[in-house]
Amino acid sequence: AFADQLVVTLEASPEHPLAAPEAPRKFGVYVLYRNQKPVYVGQAIGVGGVAGRLRDHLKKIEQRSGISADDMTCRYLLIRQQWEVSRAETALITKYGPTWNGIPGFSMHVPGKGRPGMPNYTNEWDKQFPRLS
Repeated sequence: AFADQLVVTLEASPEHPLAAPEAPRKFGVYVLYRNQKPVYVGQAIGVGGVAGRLRDHLKKIEQRSGISADDMTCRYLLIRQQWEVSRAETALITKYGPTWNGIPGFSMHVPGKGRPGMPNYTNEWDKQFPRLS
């Protein structure tokens, strides 16, 4: 029931251009759409909240070839309790099966050796959408 209510509420919320999401700096979950198809589900629990995460993703997309911010929209839901954010993210990933959640490199908060940003490593995101020169 939780997942069904979550999806209904999310899909009833406004869809925003990723370049101007009007999102607040609060906890929540979000879905990125490319040409109206869900491609990524994420959570925002940091200081920047949903606004910060969407801004991070926009910056990454703007620095790539083969993709345009004009093709990207988003929906988000604010969640009061931080502990419920992961539960909501998992439910949305299960529902939508977004492709970018399944490839390494899109999510920006993955530190460590052998990960995106490290020398001599090319992740799937970088292969699909190379950095602009």
